[in-house]
Amino acid sequence: MQEVCKSCHGINQIKDFYSQFDELVVLYNEKFGKPGAALVSELEKDGIWKNTGFQNKLGYTWFEVWHHEGRRARMAAAMHAPDYTHWHGLYEVSRNFYHEFLPEIQEMADHAGQGEKYKKIIADLLAKPEHLWIRTGGSAETMKLIEEERKLRYNQ
Repeated sequence: MQEVCKSCHGINQIKDFYSQFDELVVLYNEKFGKPGAALVSELEKDGIWKNTGFQNKLGYTWFEVWHHEGRRARMAAAMHAPDYTHWHGLYEVSRNFYHEFLPEIQEMADHAGQGEKYKKIIADLLAKPEHLWIRTGGSAETMKLIEEERKLRYNQ
């Protein structure tokens, strides 16, 4: 594919594009895709939920995180569409993952009498560095880190 790109673009632009695209796919997979799939598998293993599609809210939410917004973000990154990569992609993935998917997992586990197990699984997931922002919210510490990163990135 990169050979086609070379007919119009320089090698550095091509390498940078593929690097950004690959990193976005890895970010999605490691932060949302794989942890979400592991949670769904655990629910199935524990007999709490069988992923049979859209019979309940969790089926819709998981589809949105895994396929709808997740696919949209990855495809948009491949097509140089930053608005769709962010606002119609990863923003919606994160909103649904943190504020719909994880609470629905916990609610189902609570109803099945396994709430403490899933509370720990979710806490362990959110303790990972890639989820730091959700734990600290808009704290002064987080805002300071964002400001430092902005200065480095934009030389401001």
